[in-house]
Amino acid sequence: MAYIPPHRRQINGAEKISPTPYPCFPGQFRRSSTTPTSTSCFCSNSERRNNSQHPLRGKNIPYGNDPICKWLMVGPTDLTLLEMKPISHEFVEGIYGEKPLVLTCAHPTTVASLQVVVNNTGSTGTSPWVYLAEKLQPDLVKSFQNVCKEIDEFQESEEIKPTFRVRFGKIVFRGGRSNMLDSIKNSLADESPSNEDLQRWFHADIPSSYMEFILSYIVPKTGLAFETENEYYHVKLLDKSDSKTVISCKCWATEADGELELQEIELCQLRHLVVDISCLEKNLDMRMMVSSRKRALMSLTEDQKNSLGNLIRSAVIDPNVKGVLRWPVEDSFEDKYKVIAVYHSKCKSFKNSLLRLKIHDGDQFDFTSSTGMDARNITLEMAGVVDEILQGQKIGMCAATEMFQDTLKLIWDNFLSCYDLSFT
Repeated sequence: MAYIPPHRRQINGAEKISPTPYPCFPGQFRRSSTTPTSTSCFCSNSERRNNSQHPLRGKNIPYGNDPICKWLMVGPTDLTLLEMKPISHEFVEGIYGEKPLVLTCAHPTTVASLQVVVNNTGSTGTSPWVYLAEKLQPDLVKSFQNVCKEIDEFQESEEIKPTFRVRFGKIVFRGGRSNMLDSIKNSLADESPSNEDLQRWFHADIPSSYMEFILSYIVPKTGLAFETENEYYHVKLLDKSDSKTVISCKCWATEADGELELQEIELCQLRHLVVDISCLEKNLDMRMMVSSRKRALMSLTEDQKNSLGNLIRSAVIDPNVKGVLRWPVEDSFEDKYKVIAVYHSKCKSFKNSLLRLKIHDGDQFDFTSSTGMDARNITLEMAGVVDEILQGQKIGMCAATEMFQDTLKLIWDNFLSCYDLSFT
């Protein structure tokens, strides 16, 4: 029988789904309040402990030293108003055989009076953006200090770029409905909680109607100017000789023959801060991340570059598969590297002096679990806040805090309302 690549194999008309998720975050953290999470899978404490020495978590996403990972909530101070609502989600249900859960408020009429509350520290009258800016500032400072250490370490050989961005979607929980609600209430009520048992997943895929709303209304309202529009492919590779190294290859399709052409080779970004924020006053949540990436991988030998080039050129562009890329036969993968994921995206970007908005419409395929899915997402990069934080470490953080607060208000007022969520 001829070889069939994993992402072409069909089971009752659907992509094959692995019953075992890939482990998420590293198992060792400095703080007990950090929470393991992933944009694409759940993780239990036992999985983390059993894999605590493995450098990669969450679909081969590398993390920096001493990462900070948290879940926060903007919601009622009266925790009896919290409810867990089961939702339909084909991807998650296919893996776990159960409906995932979202956190909601029991009485929507009381939403207007919601207060921020995390670990019993909510204060009446505090605006969500003011509270979040003050709450997250110490973690932001620490994460950027870690980025600066990385820059100092590699400044002679690698150019490293820090980024601070937010994605919009829905935080989804997994577990028994009543048990999960009890765990959430306990973690919020405890002065020194450990919410590591909150198995959660950030669903960043948003409906096309929300993308159209952002394009037609929010972009002009916020004064963002069109920057670029392009279509590209990302091929994510694992170096077989060094399991700590995950390489990202950005590619274009040539106009002449439609073949894949390698444009950039980078090490995959390191995450230093991940904060998931449940926003019960809104119908979208957000994930904030501080990460660093090497703009170009300069230390490759000619043999390595040739191997990568051959692997990319052997890819076949096929719009009938998720990720739009496949390889003719299994042994076309080079011995030096393993393809672990492919992404296809049509991206529009808009910017001003402080922000860059990226709107992605595409799909992806993960070879580690043989799963494919749509990948429509919106990312807001806070370049101005990054500059102020880096400068503020020398002259003070007042300007950075004020800018961060203003950006959070803009986000709260404009980006967290979506009335056509496909999985509710």
